[in-house]
Amino acid sequence: MISLSTVGSGDPDLYVNFGDDRLPTRESSDMKSSTFKSEIITINLNHPYFKTNSIKSMKGPFVIGIYGVKRSNYTLVVSQEKYPIQLLMDNTALKASQEPFEIVYYAWYNMQNDNGAAKDFKLSLTVKNGLADIYLTTYIENENAKSSES
Repeated sequence: MISLSTVGSGDPDLYVNFGDDRLPTRESSDMKSSTFKSEIITINLNHPYFKTNSIKSMKGPFVIGIYGVKRSNYTLVVSQEKYPIQLLMDNTALKASQEPFEIVYYAWYNMQNDNGAAKDFKLSLTVKNGLADIYLTTYIENENAKSSES
């Protein structure tokens, strides 16, 4: 999976070539995603590119190109895990969709304020259609482990 999350303004598009060092372009790429804001390409042997070209293995290089018509800030994540974790950015909405009974994972790190305490935050899920649940697990750093490493 390759995901491109826009941070702030901009609307970059994602282009991918497989198997050699050809540079993907807007006019010529093996795979692409050019929706509004954030992009995602799920790559597996069922992807039309692999089916159409009768390719039986995904072993080899993937060359990624990102195109934007104006200045863009983004986070690019490539994952080959069964359950990839996408990184969330402060004050940036993430548009996503998923199949029924599928679970998608995200991570976000709560930074400290000037007093050294974690900042308060708000977690919001707006469902456009269908039903969704949201679960949150926290990670508490072991202070003893931290001080023993110093």
